[in-house]
Amino acid sequence: MKLLEINSLDLAVPGKNLIKNFNLTINNNERWGVLGPNGIGKSTFLYAMMGLNQIHAGSINICEKKLETYSAKSLAKVMGILFQDYKDAFPITVMESVMAGRYPHMKSWSMYSNEDIKIVEEILELVSLSDKAYRYINTLSGGERRRVAVATLIVQSPMIWLLDEPTNHLDMHYQISMLDLLIERVEKSNGALLMVLHDVNLLMRYCTHAILMIDSNKIITGKVEEVINRENLQILYNHPIKQITDNNKQMFFPA
Repeated sequence: MKLLEINSLDLAVPGKNLIKNFNLTINNNERWGVLGPNGIGKSTFLYAMMGLNQIHAGSINICEKKLETYSAKSLAKVMGILFQDYKDAFPITVMESVMAGRYPHMKSWSMYSNEDIKIVEEILELVSLSDKAYRYINTLSGGERRRVAVATLIVQSPMIWLLDEPTNHLDMHYQISMLDLLIERVEKSNGALLMVLHDVNLLMRYCTHAILMIDSNKIITGKVEEVINRENLQILYNHPIKQITDNNKQMFFPA
């Protein structure tokens, strides 16, 4: 099934074209990673998939329906996003923050059910935050708040998962454990993933496909093994790249 279909997309910000005439189809069980230099438009592109940034031409289809035909609540049932950073408008507890992810699945004017509470408690255990369930968000560290955001997306349980730099604020252990958990949930939902990263080696570890945003007229897409190589990465970042092979796996680092 085509979960996300982008047709002839043009995307721009004041004074700069970001994407011209871009086409992409993402199917069930595909995990796409997005790489590109700072300011190229990776986050803007990701947010456009949710209708949060205006597109200038083209169309976006979600589960074979036009994006603009969805209400906010109906879209949240099939698509969820992990923003690059969160700013808390007012102090709420971890439990309350994560519980908000259940909102798309609630009936109008209904309260959270015992099942909702059980789901949230289970996910808080998985992200190692059970002991902080009733702490206020603004008292947590940056890494802990990032894990709250991951938990909120997981309890939302979408089919299309959009992640903007999901490893922000996370140490090495939690980078891997949170990405492992997210990938497990994507697979469980028979869904798809579109993830912005700065670490090409994490992309190679977790993604089946890659998008290399070089400039508005040149975006390389394809399977990871076909498009992630030293030559493409040197063009992408305008920097020498060193390639290392370890146990038959390729890794890339700035030279």
